[in-house]
Amino acid sequence: MLTICTEAVSYNASPNAQLYSGLIGLGGTAASQIYGLLQSTSYEDNGRAILYNLFEHEPDLPNYTTWLMSRSEVGITNGGVLTISEVLSNMTAVLDAPRFDSPTAADWTTYMDGVYVNGRLISGHSNITDLFEKNGIHVPKDNTVVTFDTGTAFMRGPDYYVHAIYKDIAGAALVPVDPTGTIVAYSVPCNTKLNLTFSFSGTKYPIHPIDAIELGMNDDGTFTCVGSITGGDVPAADWLLGSAFLRNVYQVYNYGNSSDIRAHPATQLLSIVDPEKAWAEADSLLLARLVAYEADYTSTSGLPRATPSHAQSYSGPLATASITAADNEKHTAAASGSGASAATATHAALAGALAEDSIPSSAGNTDLPGLMRNSYIGLGLLGVVLVLLIVVIGLSVTSTRPSKGYRPLMVSRSRTMPMAETAAEDPFYSTPYDSGK
Repeated sequence: MLTICTEAVSYNASPNAQLYSGLIGLGGTAASQIYGLLQSTSYEDNGRAILYNLFEHEPDLPNYTTWLMSRSEVGITNGGVLTISEVLSNMTAVLDAPRFDSPTAADWTTYMDGVYVNGRLISGHSNITDLFEKNGIHVPKDNTVVTFDTGTAFMRGPDYYVHAIYKDIAGAALVPVDPTGTIVAYSVPCNTKLNLTFSFSGTKYPIHPIDAIELGMNDDGTFTCVGSITGGDVPAADWLLGSAFLRNVYQVYNYGNSSDIRAHPATQLLSIVDPEKAWAEADSLLLARLVAYEADYTSTSGLPRATPSHAQSYSGPLATASITAADNEKHTAAASGSGASAATATHAALAGALAEDSIPSSAGNTDLPGLMRNSYIGLGLLGVVLVLLIVVIGLSVTSTRPSKGYRPLMVSRSRTMPMAETAAEDPFYSTPYDSGK
């Protein structure tokens, strides 16, 4: 157990207070608003970022955190593993990965060589190099400045890159994101498959094709897919790489000197994507994601999804692959070599089955609703006949009794099943929110 003796907190400061019970920032002290308020007061030390105080109180601990983000069946981040001063047993190679020292304080920032788009390198076109140079920070030629952010879902970069990556895709179109037009984004077909690789200091980090596009739904249940890289301004950097990129790497964030709020942190990244396997399984996983979204829409709205006139049909192989990634469980046993997810494989198999079932069969048409309706009518008539038969038998028995007259009907007041003390104990009532269940 780790203990922090003194730490200032802000009560109800989160704009999402209704969604979260609390929010713990894991960034550097230099960017902390709480520290800014307490600076030059007797409580200044309490205002330092929580992890800076932790490392100060536990000087024997290495001052870094590690992150491994998982990917859900619909292709988005779904939890993961966060460690403090520890590295996952099957990911120790990250400690030997290149170290990217940040040129600025508080943020995990580095320089990027460029992005390989289907094998073609795109580089340069920085929007912030001049500002860095004016402050005495040299940016390598044709590089851009990148900040890693675990709290961001998408990737944002210079407009030039967004156009170069998405505009030539068949069916791609610019979409209005904000009325000012400062954010550049493209809608793309939902089966779009891209080969994107980010390069830092000569080390390449491929991203899974499923992370190159994001899937959403309109109110009527139709799909909308957009590129996960959007264009627009990024504070003090060219790029902001969120979980769409970070799901593809195991990350170590070094906090530098915890006693110096202006200490420059560092980042180490270990790729966890096999680009060949990722490319081979992308078609199946993209379809599985569509099926999962459709199922979620149907279950939450109670309505079938509207089918647009341009709906795409699946003609690929039956999906049997799951996302190939490293084990994201912290344990001492050796990591699994396949990293296969049974749940993902199930959804993938269902996707292929639904695709095949969507083709009309020429063997014959079965009126299932009609059969069900006729069955209900037959059962109803049978019930009427049984009731009449019971009445006849009852009348016959009554007529044979030796003494006729009024007899009180004895009614049992006991239940065949004891009544539950609470609703949660009733076998016909259940809730997933019972505490301790």
